[in-house]
Amino acid sequence: MKDKELYNYQARTPFFRSRGKILVFLFFFFLSFLFWLLNALNKEYSVAIKYPVRFAGYPANYVLVNDTPYFVNALIRGRGYDLLWPLYGTSGILRVNLEGTKVIADGSDIYKFSTNDLKRRIQELAGDAVQISGIWPDTLYISIAPVIVRKIAIKPAVRATFARQYMLCQPLTCIPDSVTVTGASRIVDTMQCITTRPLTISSLKKSFSEKVQLAAGTSVKCQPDLVQINMKVDKFTETSLRVPVKVINLPPPLRMKIFPAEVTLNFRVCLNHYKELTPQSFTLAVDYRERLSDTTTLLPVRILQKPDFTDNILITPSEIEFILE
Repeated sequence: MKDKELYNYQARTPFFRSRGKILVFLFFFFLSFLFWLLNALNKEYSVAIKYPVRFAGYPANYVLVNDTPYFVNALIRGRGYDLLWPLYGTSGILRVNLEGTKVIADGSDIYKFSTNDLKRRIQELAGDAVQISGIWPDTLYISIAPVIVRKIAIKPAVRATFARQYMLCQPLTCIPDSVTVTGASRIVDTMQCITTRPLTISSLKKSFSEKVQLAAGTSVKCQPDLVQINMKVDKFTETSLRVPVKVINLPPPLRMKIFPAEVTLNFRVCLNHYKELTPQSFTLAVDYRERLSDTTTLLPVRILQKPDFTDNILITPSEIEFILE
């Protein structure tokens, strides 16, 4: 029994010795790191700190044109201990009242502000133990513009693919199709439309409806800021029709005969609308203005009107002969 206990003691001894060495090593490592850190923090350093700037005091019914945040950089010098708060604490916001601030020219909507006026505020935020060595940029140019309100159309940014034998039966709809946009005049006046955030849908085989955020940015406000995208999807079949062709833009007193007077359309159609199709559902034409020269004898057939629930239309023949009388 004693031999067994002696054996177990000897087997455990190397482990305890090794563990003790590791703990001693870690203790002295931590102690040396602490002395190094205290020594490093006692030295002087120069660091650059970025402060956000917010503006107020410009005329009522005006807004900032630039939606990019304004920042001021300050070069701060001090001991490591004193720089800990400016570096890792709350940097604070520099608030500027533009009332009475110099403008570029009379009647201008651009303010010129010297950032040197912010030095005192930055000193308060950084603390009295540090020194402000420099501030840049030395000047901020703040552009404002009158607020206007416009109704602007929505352009859905949708990419959709369909499952086999399925198709879109009606044009994609957006509800509402336009929104009220409020913002700076020089921004809102140039907007032709507002797109939605990109939406990708794969292998659709049933109708789809989803609300999507507008991608208007932060420079304007949209009401509402969400729109509903609707897509009506159904199975399709392939079919064909003989459709008459008419002549357009023929100046009097000219007369034109075309051969053939009808063409064949091969296309896809949604099953739910198949029975609605007639030759009168399509309007096909040849345009006299597309005659390239007096020797031209063929004109392309154009589709002027077609049902929304048809696509992939193939015209045979795609060009037809004509004779002027």
